[in-house]
Amino acid sequence: MNSVLNWKERHRLHVARQLARMRARTPCRSSPLRRSYYFKRSWRRRRPGQGVRGPWVQPRGGGWATGGQSLVVALLLLLVAFHLAWSPRWPWNASRSAGLSMGWLRPFFHKGPPAGGEQGNPYPGPVISLWDAEQGRLRTLPLEEYLEGVVAAEMPANFPLEALKAQAVAARTLALRALAQGVRIPSAPMAQLSSDYRSGQAWASPESLRRRWGPILWYFNMRKIRQAVAQTAGVVVVYQGELIFPAFHSTSGGRTEDSENYWATAQPYLRSVESPGEESSPYYRTRVVKSANEVATRLGVELAARGSTQQTALKMEVVSTYPSGRVQWVRLGGRLFSGREVREKLGLPSSWFTVRESGDQLIFDVRGYGHGVGMSQYGAAAMARHGQSFAQILTHYYTGVTLARAYQSTERTTVTAAGDGRPCLSLPGPAVGPIL
Repeated sequence: MNSVLNWKERHRLHVARQLARMRARTPCRSSPLRRSYYFKRSWRRRRPGQGVRGPWVQPRGGGWATGGQSLVVALLLLLVAFHLAWSPRWPWNASRSAGLSMGWLRPFFHKGPPAGGEQGNPYPGPVISLWDAEQGRLRTLPLEEYLEGVVAAEMPANFPLEALKAQAVAARTLALRALAQGVRIPSAPMAQLSSDYRSGQAWASPESLRRRWGPILWYFNMRKIRQAVAQTAGVVVVYQGELIFPAFHSTSGGRTEDSENYWATAQPYLRSVESPGEESSPYYRTRVVKSANEVATRLGVELAARGSTQQTALKMEVVSTYPSGRVQWVRLGGRLFSGREVREKLGLPSSWFTVRESGDQLIFDVRGYGHGVGMSQYGAAAMARHGQSFAQILTHYYTGVTLARAYQSTERTTVTAAGDGRPCLSLPGPAVGPIL
């Protein structure tokens, strides 16, 4: 009897101990509740020695992932699904006829330009043939999709949205002008445009951008760029009803240049204007050091001996400058060179420079990057950060222009050339009208 009572007493004490532990949320390791799946997922206990309101922690021996870890894994899987469903260049998205397409997911993740282009083209506007100089092949794609690669190649994606819009409008105007003039690429006569910046403007394929940025950064950068292109669909820059030549460059150094001071032709809309706020550009002020031998070789002048040590001497002098501050003429070895010639032959960032001698070297202190004509990209970014719209940016850098819509979202556009070679647009509806 005593053994039975002892057994019952021990059982009662064991149950009481377990209940006390459950109330204190510190169960023993052998408890069935502790071994259950749902208990492992939801159990929290206090650390030994902490008060009643101490932090809760996951007990040892829990599941393979805590709630926070599961959330991180779920977010990563969601980002991968976004990338796979949104990218048009993956095999299962590019080959719809093979039954591998995930295109039915794209409307949930991708807000592209509104529909209404040519047949089979979800973008508004014409379809173009592009020579991909990097891969050496001909591509056929909508103009608006082509502009996404141009903006990504010509302007940093972390620039403000309004600056990206201004770049998209300038790129669209330049492309439509080339189409209207019937420009052909020498290396690819069947192509209308080229990805080589020397033939017009740069262009980067989605594959190269994905390699450069990585899949996650590519997703967010391209979403921003596509938004800039879509929100300006069909918008171009015109001067007296004609498409302009929308020259642009990286950094002006504080002031842009008149077109006739760099090129032979004077354009009334490419006038010198102030471009403040470019101090954040890495090219605002740079220094280039060249040896005297290199300068003499590239410019084709003779070096003179200096003193008894037979050191070579080369004296370069800036003779005159333009009102913007850029170099007009330079005297070197008894010859005159234009500032543009010196910049291009020596590989200087721009023609706005000063030069001084230091032993057998010439030191160039340069302002800006590029030819300096038209829109400054870093200046456009500065204006956008100060609340200026893309229309205000474009009308600031291109004097006397207006913005017009070359095609609507529901229109099919035909680009032709006028009898005198001037670019013009043939629309199925009303003539091009200003949007400002």
